[in-house]
Amino acid sequence: MAIKKETLAQFCEENQSLVAIYTYEKVHEINIPLFHMYVNTK
Repeated sequence: MAIKKETLAQFCEENQSLVAIYTYEKVHEINIPLFHMYVNTK
């Protein structure tokens, strides 16, 4: 995907909460076990 960094940065700024929610959900969907493993090793 050829997206200019400026455009992507602008998109992220304008849709910060949306991006945050999407990222949060994706991270939890994929990485909950990894995250718990990481936390438990600290």
